[in-house]
Amino acid sequence: MIASLVEVDFVMSLKRPLFLALIFLLSTFAGCFGSDSETDSDTDSDSDIESESDIPPITEVENTTDEPPVVEVPSNQITCADGSTELWVWGNLTCLEPEMYAASDVSNESINLTLEWYNIAREEWGNYGPVELYIVGLDLDAALELEDAYCERHKALDSAWSEEWDCANENYQIFSHYVEDGGAAVGTFKRDYLEYDFLMLTMTSKYPGPEEEDYKPVVLHEYFHIYQHAHISDECSSD
Repeated sequence: MIASLVEVDFVMSLKRPLFLALIFLLSTFAGCFGSDSETDSDTDSDSDIESESDIPPITEVENTTDEPPVVEVPSNQITCADGSTELWVWGNLTCLEPEMYAASDVSNESINLTLEWYNIAREEWGNYGPVELYIVGLDLDAALELEDAYCERHKALDSAWSEEWDCANENYQIFSHYVEDGGAAVGTFKRDYLEYDFLMLTMTSKYPGPEEEDYKPVVLHEYFHIYQHAHISDECSSD
């Protein structure tokens, strides 16, 4: 019996170190596994941080897809009185209305009479333009003011317009001489040294005046010159 106990104790004494060694070995592997897992986790976390830092910050970009495309408007596109548009070509019929400029001493009755007979003429021969219609009165200062307004208007319309040569001066009168001389005239400004083409019709308050019956056919006569000039496509030189 004692021998048996001794044998058991001996056997157990042999197994205990082996068991402890096995526990130690397994705990080592478990520690390695746990360490690898933690290391991988830390590595993944560091990798994520680096990856995010490499991504540029998001910049908000204004959405322009809903904006209408930019459409270039032709330089010869004009807007008619009814709101429609058309391409203006010299010598072609147009929807353009005449632009009326009267000296300050010209009455509304004279303006309306001139427009009435201007409209009769263009209904008969067709509407051409652009036409600038000027009416000069009997007051010299008012005529000089009209010349100044004419000069400023065309400097704004045409970068090639020369104040020295195209505006009134002591050697070149545009409207002021009509105060004494009277009469009527048409001029064409389709010239190779200018950028803005137009026709100018000038009526005055004498020879004949608006109160005279002859004033009406003179308006018709001058508009027919506009019809003629509109059908001459060549540009005048500076000569």
